[in-house]
Amino acid sequence: MSALSMVTKNIGLSATTASSYGDPYSAARQILSLDKISKGRASLNAITSNPGGMVNFSRGHLTKRDQYPMNREFIEIVLGLWDTYEDDAFIRDKERGIFLNHHKMHNINYRGDYFSVEGPLNISRSVQGRPVLYTAGTSENFMEIATSYTDGVFTYGYDWEDTSALANRIRQKFVAKQRRPEDFIISISQNPIVGETEKDAIDKYMELMQLSPRNSLPQPQFFGSADNGGRPGSEMVRNRSD
Repeated sequence: MSALSMVTKNIGLSATTASSYGDPYSAARQILSLDKISKGRASLNAITSNPGGMVNFSRGHLTKRDQYPMNREFIEIVLGLWDTYEDDAFIRDKERGIFLNHHKMHNINYRGDYFSVEGPLNISRSVQGRPVLYTAGTSENFMEIATSYTDGVFTYGYDWEDTSALANRIRQKFVAKQRRPEDFIISISQNPIVGETEKDAIDKYMELMQLSPRNSLPQPQFFGSADNGGRPGSEMVRNRSD
């Protein structure tokens, strides 16, 4: 991400970290560093992950039930650390020999069931306040955390209707928490399959199905020939699956 930030100017850079494995202090520091390097283009996608892998990160005593409570703590700590310093905390007055107003630095002193972090973070505040925060998923637990803490989500649906319904449920929860929908981004995972003709697209899809374990390839929401104007292809795929 740091290397990409040196050869790009306008795109956002979102790094994914699994709260099931990661450390919130390290994540907060890394992403805020990237934010400074990229001049305000960094974001963190804080997700849960495969519970079976937790044994490799000294968390084998935890189960899948712990993942979302741990994710909540992880996100609360990261946000708290990004707010360690107020905007004008660093005075940098060489003549008076004053670098920092300590009254504008705040430890978070967080004590949770999974993480304990005192702070402060050793990096000054982001140019826009803090980096952008995302999370990803489809579950009710995911939606509860996302609409409480994050600036956006990365999600997907089985088909066009399913995706629209999921997005509407997320927005409803968001508004119910007195947050403004215009401050929230819903990014949808896409798997377009396009061919010179619709038959070419069908052939590609069937080939991918054969290569996928247990024929588990999700139905593409955009499907068909390049001449179909990019219309959603869920109906075509659904008819074939029927």
